Amino acid sequence: MVEHEAVLDVVQDVHRVRHRRQAPRPTDLGRAGLLDQLIHSLAQPVGHLDLLGQIQHLQLVQELVDVAHAIAAGVFLRPLVAVLLGQDLNLYTGIFKHCYSRSPPYQPFYGWSLECQPAPSRGRPERRKPAVLPNHSQGPRILSTSLPTLTSAQAAEVDRLVAERFAIPVEWLMEAAGWQIARHCRGRTAVLCGKGNNGGDGLAAARHLSRWGRLHLVAALDRSAFEGAAAREAEALERSGVTIRSEIELGGADVLLDAIFGTGLSRPPEGKAADWIEAINASQQRVIAADLPSGLEADNGRALNPTVRAQLTVTLGLPKAGLLAMDGPAHAGEIWVADIGIPTEAYEAVGLKVQGTLFAVEDQVRL
Repeated sequence: MVEHEAVLDVVQDVHRVRHRRQAPRPTDLGRAGLLDQLIHSLAQPVGHLDLLGQIQHLQLVQELVDVAHAIAAGVFLRPLVAVLLGQDLNLYTGIFKHCYSRSPPYQPFYGWSLECQPAPSRGRPERRKPAVLPNHSQGPRILSTSLPTLTSAQAAEVDRLVAERFAIPVEWLMEAAGWQIARHCRGRTAVLCGKGNNGGDGLAAARHLSRWGRLHLVAALDRSAFEGAAAREAEALERSGVTIRSEIELGGADVLLDAIFGTGLSRPPEGKAADWIEAINASQQRVIAADLPSGLEADNGRALNPTVRAQLTVTLGLPKAGLLAMDGPAHAGEIWVADIGIPTEAYEAVGLKVQGTLFAVEDQVRL
């Protein structure tokens, strides 16, 4: 309501400028008249950009320049104003798709597109949740060569520094990791967890997926082997009513989340872990890897036998060196780098220079 009142004040100012007299209160104009008033005023290519600035300050439009260009060109005026004033107008609904691309060093370029369709004339539209949500490939992009990469030893040292020097609990990082990973799981997801922190990230993701109605099952190699933050994530998940299984059934899942092994793997997977990796690779579902595909060596990108073949990898904080070397690209698929709250000073302490603007626009960037 506060935003709508502010927009109404802008409309009143426009009316005064155009007619050089005291305008009636915008609320007396009626919804259709109010919309036409604002459209006709904003359609002037010059003279009213100060009003656009007021709208921009309402945080309803993120890029004043792009909107000003669209208005000056006379493009999408009615749907644009309908978006600004909200769906209560019952005229149009609009969805901004904000598409980014980046060039080093992390300089954002913004582009807008607008999709609109008439809203139902009466009643509330029926909301249907699709079984599988679309996979979004648009996002900020950077060159892989413009980012430093982490080795397994550096990753372990960064984790230690974050906890000891910066007093950031491991649970916070695990929660952030789970959130970032879960956002990419766009259907009913089977979460396969190992014994370490990578498995803990999977448990955190599973809890979010459960809240969103997108969890198929959670399975762990050994439930009793979880320690520290991972054990607390397992307890939180179980208290929310989710059972952590010891066996997998992938038939009813749309997405498989690989959280079996992380950067600590030093030998080929074996036993149940190897069986699970082979089951993942034999499946037809979309596969998403947490941090890096299980079986891939973090330092050199050598694929051990077996190694998960993922369609998408959400790597945490910084890319792991193995994702970009040797067999890494073939097994990682699409690579997204996700912010989980690690201070840049922690990376500097291990000899890596990371620009503070890396996640300034979005909390994930795509390589």
